[in-house]
Amino acid sequence: MPRLCLFLALVFTSALDIAPAAAQSSAKAEQVAALNDARSLNSTSLNQASATCVPGEATSDLDIGGVRARLYNNGGLFWRGGDPLYEVPKGSGTQAIFAAGLWIGAEVAGELRFAGADYSDWEYWPGPLDENGDAPADCSPFDRFWTVAVQPDGSLVGDIDDWPVDLGAAFVDANGDGDYDPSDGDLPAVYGHQTTFWVMNDKGNIHAWSNAKPLGVEVRVTAFAVDSADPAFGFSTFYRYEIVNKSPDTYENLRVGFWNDADLGDFVDDYVGSDPSRGLSFIYNADNVDGGAGGYGTPPPALGVDLLSGAEGMMYYNNESSATGNPEDGADAFAYLNFKWLDQFTVTVGGTGYNPGSSDPPTTWFFPGAPEAAAFWSEFNATEDGTSNIPGDRRFISVAAPVELAPGASTTVDVAIVFGLGFNHRASVRQLRTFSDQVQAAYDDGSLFEPFPARNGPPVYEAPEPDLLPGEAVPQSPTDGFDFNTAPQLVVDGEARFTWAAVPGATYYLVELAEEPTFAQPESFVGSGTEAFLPVSVANSAETRYWRVIGGNASAETAPSQVQTFTTFYDYVPGIADAGAGVVEVSYAGTNPCDADPTKPGCAEYGGATVWHTPSTNNDYYVTADGGTGTIDRLEYRPDIAVPFDYEVRFTETCAS
Repeated sequence: MPRLCLFLALVFTSALDIAPAAAQSSAKAEQVAALNDARSLNSTSLNQASATCVPGEATSDLDIGGVRARLYNNGGLFWRGGDPLYEVPKGSGTQAIFAAGLWIGAEVAGELRFAGADYSDWEYWPGPLDENGDAPADCSPFDRFWTVAVQPDGSLVGDIDDWPVDLGAAFVDANGDGDYDPSDGDLPAVYGHQTTFWVMNDKGNIHAWSNAKPLGVEVRVTAFAVDSADPAFGFSTFYRYEIVNKSPDTYENLRVGFWNDADLGDFVDDYVGSDPSRGLSFIYNADNVDGGAGGYGTPPPALGVDLLSGAEGMMYYNNESSATGNPEDGADAFAYLNFKWLDQFTVTVGGTGYNPGSSDPPTTWFFPGAPEAAAFWSEFNATEDGTSNIPGDRRFISVAAPVELAPGASTTVDVAIVFGLGFNHRASVRQLRTFSDQVQAAYDDGSLFEPFPARNGPPVYEAPEPDLLPGEAVPQSPTDGFDFNTAPQLVVDGEARFTWAAVPGATYYLVELAEEPTFAQPESFVGSGTEAFLPVSVANSAETRYWRVIGGNASAETAPSQVQTFTTFYDYVPGIADAGAGVVEVSYAGTNPCDADPTKPGCAEYGGATVWHTPSTNNDYYVTADGGTGTIDRLEYRPDIAVPFDYEVRFTETCAS
């Protein structure tokens, strides 16, 4: 009999010192309350239930590793009103996820069956279903969690004697007799170092959120955490959802999704993306500063959901009331599980994915282009001309491949969530991929779900070796590595040329420009060669700016190069109206640049000497009016035009000196 399990793992890279997020979560809670109030006006609660269970009230925390995660037995995780609790790192007060939960949808003879929710009216209740597929009339006896933890000496503590094997909890059968008896040496199946089990069903009462009939499923949940020095496992939490069809119906298009409102501290500045080759969906910061109360600061992290046993795709939507916004009921949620917008238009490649009438191909994977390389189609490069999307409060759903689920049957889907932190917001996405590979490897070789053998001591996960490219990308000196490529008469914004040394193995380079040497909010540009012509905004005086370059390929990035500087200027340029011909003649305090190169634009022979001048052809004279500051010779940075430091304007009728 096949079984359907949804397994989830959340991974963190390293500890951070972060301020509490009370103000941030309060602002989000106010938005959620407003959304729930609006929905209550439209809810019909048309679906009746044979049971009269009340929502579960029990809670439990996974907290043995570097994460503190709040568990609920209503189908949701991390939030049930009040403040969220998915705290990474543990003790920091910073939350990586506001809320998450399990969505299951299917159709029977064209009729929708659905169980799930986002912020209210959760549609799972404590307890199993009986042989007839009925929920207990009173679910309160099952409103609890069972937990077993591994001590440093390898012994087990917790709910060993009453481990709920009769409800589907896995155990290690020491003598092979099929019965659970701790006196015979049988033990709970403890994954990692702290394992919690609970059971829930979707028939305990009416489905007021989805307004859909229940499926008649029993869901057995196993959650665990690992105490390890390896951040890919030690800063992780893991979940397995085993879903059993106890209805008389066969579901031919049963879809399971893990819904996730990951906020990464500040919840209004996020982007989403995916990596189909890894089955990975992720959320990351749109810039390199996660501000606001409770933000991660600089650099910000990224978080992803990885379906280890295979995924059909990833769907996202925004916190808004629109065809690409919050679902109102189960029909909307089921549309998202089928990669359709709320107006039933299919998702297509390009832009935001909402392109009604477009001839672009349909897709089940949003923004698969690598943001760390500015590849198309990512939110950094949403259109093929490099346009970025507007960041916002994103939600996303990781969707498993649809299955046929017969009465009494179940099947298995395993999922991991990865949390990564790199040296900037886009490098954090690269860290997600690395940790995803580590977790996938442990899943594939069976060690991730190998039950803890008490007599052999705790499992040990070795810390990974750094996987960096050989060498570093070290730019040339600013004198050799920077110049203006174009020099318009009025220099408000210009284009500059940057060059650097090649790095063996690098297939792209990331150039960062910043106003501060900390690179707190850099402008980032990606190219494949060893030079780049980049737009440079200039201030109204001499200003020192900073730049660095990073090499990368499909598997790793170098550390940033040493920081280089350059100087920008704003040229004050007065316009002089003129009705006829005239000449602007310049007197130089130093060497006349036209003497060295008479071919420079602006240089011409006049009165027996080569001077900088311009005949009036458009009723304006353009002349640099300010000499700059310091000892910097601006001509060094504008070599293609002779710009004077001192000037004199003469007006004559005959254009004579």
